[in-house]
Amino acid sequence: MACAPNSSRYTRTPMDAGSKRRLWLAVFAIFMVAAVVRFSFWTELRGTALDRWQRFDQSDMATYVEQARRIAEGDSFQAEPYHPYHSWQSGAPAAKWLEWYGPHRFHQAPAYSYLLAWLGPFAGEDFALVKALQLLLGAGSSALVFLITRHLWGFAAGVCAGFLSAIYGPLLFLEAQLLREGPAVFIILALLYFLLRQLEHGPRTARQRMLSSALLGLGAGAFAMFHEMASVVALVLGIVLVLGHGRAGARAAALALGMCAAGWLIGFSPLLARNLAVGAPPFSVSCRGVTNFVESNVADAPDGGATFAAPSAGALRILEDSKGNGWAAFRGVWNSHGGDLGLALANLKQKWLANWLSREVPDNTSFDFFREHAATLRFAPTFAVLFPLGFAGMCMVLFHGLTRRRPAAELSKRELKQQRRQNSTGVAATLPEDIAARPVASHLALLLLFLALCGALSLVHTVARFRMYLVPVALIYAGIAMACLWESMRARQFGKSLAIAAAVIAGALLQGAISSAAFPDGLRQVDYAVACKLSIEAGEVERVRGFADAARKKFPGDGTVQALAGYEFELKGSHELAREFYRSAQTLDPNSAMARDGLRRLQGR
Repeated sequence: MACAPNSSRYTRTPMDAGSKRRLWLAVFAIFMVAAVVRFSFWTELRGTALDRWQRFDQSDMATYVEQARRIAEGDSFQAEPYHPYHSWQSGAPAAKWLEWYGPHRFHQAPAYSYLLAWLGPFAGEDFALVKALQLLLGAGSSALVFLITRHLWGFAAGVCAGFLSAIYGPLLFLEAQLLREGPAVFIILALLYFLLRQLEHGPRTARQRMLSSALLGLGAGAFAMFHEMASVVALVLGIVLVLGHGRAGARAAALALGMCAAGWLIGFSPLLARNLAVGAPPFSVSCRGVTNFVESNVADAPDGGATFAAPSAGALRILEDSKGNGWAAFRGVWNSHGGDLGLALANLKQKWLANWLSREVPDNTSFDFFREHAATLRFAPTFAVLFPLGFAGMCMVLFHGLTRRRPAAELSKRELKQQRRQNSTGVAATLPEDIAARPVASHLALLLLFLALCGALSLVHTVARFRMYLVPVALIYAGIAMACLWESMRARQFGKSLAIAAAVIAGALLQGAISSAAFPDGLRQVDYAVACKLSIEAGEVERVRGFADAARKKFPGDGTVQALAGYEFELKGSHELAREFYRSAQTLDPNSAMARDGLRRLQGR
């Protein structure tokens, strides 16, 4: 390949003043570009329903807000945490769901709700301060992507990865919502950065190694209170620390793992203390793990569990029989397959492949819906761009890992001449450098984390915001592919340029094959209906007409959105507007029962 990591990057030689200046200028530039893009996007949302989605009572955002409200009112320990009852849960009564959740367990990892409660008095309308901080953290994530990629493959690759992260559409979209995914990505990147620094520039003394491992564990333990995915991250940290310190002997590896575990306990201790105080299971983080697993893995789950849907009859039966117990639920899921291992593996395969879909699968919100109403997102790259580039970057790293630099005496005259020509131009050497000089442990750590997260995501239904935890690693390898393609073209190594381009095309074709059966986009009538409802609550009649008109064009012949808007106006006592939207619904669908019944109710009013 035309591009290889710079071996000097992994030595302890200090950078000169010029290199340091260039490094921090790049960090500043990437951070600023990311911040400008993010706040430009948010500006497009401000003052519209798209910036008030947390008011939608069927969303996770509304759950965080309600939990935060109760904490702010003085119920700090939350002995009886808030559990929403959404429309998709109607297959069983609310009391039954509470029984399955178990006593005193939080609905989701609680740290985000506590942060909202603490920031609430300063957050302003619709938590504007929280969203602004999340956007700044998102800009920080782009800077971390640059630093990690530069550490792995050099300055050019870092710049490519950092700027791609700065304009990556799904990140902008989620960071502007009252969701924890944006901050969680930042925390994962921070943990990755310090882990890789320890692996490649690790402290020399045993005391420093122990302290560094403890600090990593502390961060992972604190993250465990923030997101359930932290258990996967902690597991990977432990494995990598054992492998990394194992070179110094079994005792060093055991000490590193022990200090990491001790740090994790300290980081997790606030939630541990709360759980013990209220009688919850000591290491409980969320009650949704068991129910999500059952809903997504039962034999009769739609699309093998890859598609989110209301719990099937089989899932409800398993939840009732297991009473929310994890092992009993696992046995129930296995028994639902009738011992057919092939069927169970086929369902897991469907969820595994769904991680690579080119589209953003909607959940609380729809990326495609927001893209329709925000110009910034329309021009931003998506996973359809990121996956092929990341796939090519991973292929290149594996190629370099399987090759070694031969001694000069073994090189042909043609290879020596080519190497001298490239060295004189300052372009990266053609032949891979000695594998011992490359950050092999760091790449193994990244790939292990990537595969572990893929495995965890294959146990639940696929939605875009869950896949966000794969994005940091994909961004790093996408930057490597972009930099290597550029450098190979500068060196006029067109054969290698074509090889890299072929890897990108192969990734795109692979993703296309996986996505062929997917829905064409993530636009849903519910998004237009929610936007109308939130606009009606704010008295924004013209915006309601705009959303209803957009729905009419997208779903011709279906008056559901217009009828729902009419119903919301009727509830508010705006009878003339209600009639307008009911009639619009009847024009689109003369058989609309909701519109017919609504007009009948309004007769004489």
